[in-house]
Parts: sequence; C-alpha cells; structure tokens
Amino acid sequence: MPKCPQCHSQSYRKNGRVRGKQRYRCKDCGRQFLEEALTVESPPEASNSGVSILLLDLENIRLDRGAESYLQELAFYPLQIKLAFANWGEPAVSKQDIDLYERGYFLVHVPGGKNSADARMMTLGSSIRLHYQNVQEVFVCSSDWLLTNLCNELLSQNLRVWRVRRQDKVLEIENRMTGDTYAYSLELNQGIPETKALMLQLENLLAKEKQSISHKIDEIAHLETLLQARKKIIKDNKSVDTQATIASTNENLNGNSSYTFFGANELEEAVIKIIEEVEQNSPHKTITPSVISNCFKSRFGMTANEVVKTFNLEANFTKFIEKSSRITLKKANGKKNKKVTAKVEKINTNSGQSINSSLELRQILINIVESFLLETGESSILLTKLGAKFKEVYGKSVSTVIKSLQLKGKFTNFLMSCEEFHLEKVGTVYKVSINNKTIQK
Repeated sequence: MPKCPQCHSQSYRKNGRVRGKQRYRCKDCGRQFLEEALTVESPPEASNSGVSILLLDLENIRLDRGAESYLQELAFYPLQIKLAFANWGEPAVSKQDIDLYERGYFLVHVPGGKNSADARMMTLGSSIRLHYQNVQEVFVCSSDWLLTNLCNELLSQNLRVWRVRRQDKVLEIENRMTGDTYAYSLELNQGIPETKALMLQLENLLAKEKQSISHKIDEIAHLETLLQARKKIIKDNKSVDTQATIASTNENLNGNSSYTFFGANELEEAVIKIIEEVEQNSPHKTITPSVISNCFKSRFGMTANEVVKTFNLEANFTKFIEKSSRITLKKANGKKNKKVTAKVEKINTNSGQSINSSLELRQILINIVESFLLETGESSILLTKLGAKFKEVYGKSVSTVIKSLQLKGKFTNFLMSCEEFHLEKVGTVYKVSINNKTIQK
C-alpha cells in the first residue's frame, strides 16, 4: 500500500485537488502531498531511488501550500525534504514556524545579520550529498544573487537544480540545467502558462463561444420562422374577415345604388357625382367633407368614412380626399389661422382646351391670380407659382402658349404688356398683382 513521503505512514486521506491532481493529507504527521508523491513498498534495491530537496530562505521568499504544490508538479522526484532557514527569534518570521513545521519543514536557525541565511544555505547546500545521499534534485528558493554560486556548485555535482525567485506577486522558477522557465502567480494561486498555451486556451474559449453564438442564432432564426408563420395565420384570418365585411358592405350599398365598391376609383366616382349634383342643385353651398358624407349616407346607407375604413383606403375620408388625384381640398374663405371647414372641389381637367388668342390667355391668367389672392388673402402671387398653376390646369407652360400664339417676348414681357397686371421685382423674383383700376374700367 502507498505510504506518506514524509513519515511513511499508511494513514492518510484525500484533501482536495490541485491542477487536476489528487492531493492527500497524512493523518499522522499532517504532511500534504500529491498523488505522485506517494511511496510504494518496493524491493530492497529500490531504496536508493532519488528524492527532491527544497532549500527556503524564509527572510525574502514565503511559499504557501499552493506554490509548494506547483513546485512538486515541476519536480522530477518526490519533494520529500524541506529546509527553512531563518532567524526564528525575529517577529516577522516567528509566527510561521508552527505552520511550516506542520507542513513537514525542518527549521534551521541562523543568527541575526545580513546574508546569514544565505551563508548557512550555501554551507549546507554545497555538502548536501553528505547528508542526503539519494538526493537528485534541489530547489533553491531565494532572491539573493549570492545563491547563484550555490546553484553552480550543485550543478557541478550532477544535481538537477531549480532556482526560485520572487518578482512582485510572481514566482519565477528556472531549470538551471535546461534553461526552461516557469511562473506562478501568488495572487491567483496558479501557474502562469506559456504564451502559446494561453493563446490555445483563448482559441478554445473563442471556439466554444462561437459555437454558443451560432446555436443562439439558430434558435433566433427558428423563432423568427415561427413568428412569420403566426403572422401569416393572423393575416389570412384578417383577410377572410375583411372579404366578408366587403361583401356585406357591397350588399348594403348595392341595395341602395347601382354602384359596386371595390376600391378608390369607385369611391371617387361616387363622390364626384355627389359634388356635381350639389353644385347643380345648390350653387352657393360650400361643399365640405361632412356635406358629402351626409349625402353619401342618404344615398348608400352608410357614410363615406365607413367605406374608406372598410376597404382600408386611408385612415379617414378627409385623408382619402387629400390623396385623391381627381378631387382637391381647399380651405374655406375667411377661416385663416382657425380650425377650418374644408371645401371640396373637383379638379378641372383643361389639358385638352386650346387657347386661341392673347386676350383669352390674359383672361385665364387674371382668373388664376384672382382665385389665388381670394383663397390666400395675399396681395400678390409669385411669377413662378402663377406659371405652375397655369400648367397644372392646362397641361402646358405659359411660354409654350405664347409661342403657339406667335407673340413676342417671354412670359414676363407678356405680363408687362398687359395693363391688367402689375409686376414688382423683389430681390431676384417677380411678384404679380392685379391692377384693379384697369379691371374696373
């Protein structure tokens, strides 16, 4: 049965794991050791197998149990002999003697004075084979440069030598035979791998993270597919309900009129017909969306707003009129800067009308200017806006009409030649107004 490397007792128990390796604690001497440090009963010829020895200058390096276990992992032989050198009367180290003794250290007392521990370590270390004949490996734990001579002396005796120094919170361990170096973090209580090993760990971590992200993306894509399927079901159900509503609406409408509503064109036709009838029967009546809606309801049994919402043409009837290309919406006169009642008019379509004389062109321009001034309450209209309104109504520019009538000059020259108009240049633009005195004559 395996034995404790310190007292060779067979009475020990498991005491956690260090870097994946089983750690034990001896019930008799309290020594802690790793699994590979267990000694097994061997034939007599195996009694000369090598051991490791640790020389610790406690005055400048302190090794906790984790650091000591890390050194055991680096060692080629069981770390069975540990010597701690210090002036045990000093308060700084006197409290550590019990802990070190329980961990299996031999406590070597040195007198006070500079480098006393170094001198004692060098004296004992240089003759270590006389005291421990089966030693094959030595850990020299001290940051003092004087111990370099001891390391060289031990190498000359064909011993494997490890030099352990402390730099801030890191132990630097050098294999003096091969030149390999290792590091142990006293703050993290673990060894610091080489750069390549760290990069490999990082790559493995990134690969796992990438795999995790890829899995999450697949889950999100799956949920997106399910969501689209659910939306399609809702849309199909809504479409069925809408078709039923449209059929019911057309049934109601058809019972009151010859119109069948399928969309915006049919609704526009019905509205235009109502506008024409109102204009014919009540020429002076202001046609508002509410007037049209009431007429619409009396004729078809439901308001125009209900038809707009049923067929999803717009948010409401007013919005439908604003978007219509065949009906226009204007502010009623005298309602500026207030919540106004909108007036609905049919858009004139005079693109095919021909203008045969300058007098006819002049009268058309007078009508456009007067209509604009009446609507806006302004005293003049920009020349560019006048031209735009003319083209909107007649489908061609004023300049084109002037050329077709074989009149000389440009649009501005034509207006200047007409006594009905007054042109005023403001900056780089012209404003056109009506000469009321001339019109009155």
